[in-house]
Amino acid sequence: MRTDDFRPSSNVEDDREASASRGMPGGGGGLGIGAVIIVGLVSWYLGVDPNVILNMLGGLGSPSEQTSPAPSVAPGTPNDATGKFVALVLGDTEDRWTEICRQRANLSSA
Repeated sequence: MRTDDFRPSSNVEDDREASASRGMPGGGGGLGIGAVIIVGLVSWYLGVDPNVILNMLGGLGSPSEQTSPAPSVAPGTPNDATGKFVALVLGDTEDRWTEICRQRANLSSA
């Protein structure tokens, strides 16, 4: 794909570093949604509080443990090649959908 003539979108905020410091949802340090659903079903079947099972698995801590620290880098315009590519593709997508919507609006008003 040639992106030489694409307009970069201003709707891209690069918060990859902040996301990495918080951890991915359902990955690494926590339970995924599938595991939570299974725990819920097992606890319903056994008639126990789901928190008991989640605490035994280590997937549910106190609310203070689940609060993520403020990101050290504020989200902003991407500066690397991947971020710039994403901004270019998004800008082109926005331009194409603007054209399509205008064409559809003109057809419906005729």
